[in-house]
Amino acid sequence: YKARVSNAVAAEFGITPAEALADPGAALGAAADRIPTDKDGAIDLATGAAQAVLADLRPSEASMDFEGATQRGTALAALGRREEAEQAYRAALADWDGLTPFAPAWVEFRIGEVWNGVDDRRARHHFERALAILPAYVTARVHLAELVAVQDGPEAALEVLEPALESDDPEPAA
Repeated sequence: YKARVSNAVAAEFGITPAEALADPGAALGAAADRIPTDKDGAIDLATGAAQAVLADLRPSEASMDFEGATQRGTALAALGRREEAEQAYRAALADWDGLTPFAPAWVEFRIGEVWNGVDDRRARHHFERALAILPAYVTARVHLAELVAVQDGPEAALEVLEPALESDDPEPAA
């Protein structure tokens, strides 16, 4: 059974669970490469056309798959509709295969970003949840450390960052 799961994960993500545990950075990269995106939708979001993206994604469609729900969440967040954005991101998990921790960790991180700078307590909670799911998630760790630095001081932030400093990811050094 374990071999079948390992083979299925390797076929889907291009990395086995054993390789992912040995090199979390490579695992996150492999997962990020597999997150579905729509090029035109991404361009629209990047150029500020979030309303156009949202108009193209009816809620019933967005709740049916990971891609639609995450695009909807991103568009809603860009429009400042934070509660709805969080709901859309949560709906994305209904399409999650349950095999890997990458999707739920990413969703928690994205929800944290929705609230970052608006409701830092709430943002911190979601960054902490992302790390509880995937402790090697460097970007979530850095965002959490930034909030911890403000809320609890620089020493506490360094404690949060310490595991990330051992990685090859350049973000903690910045």
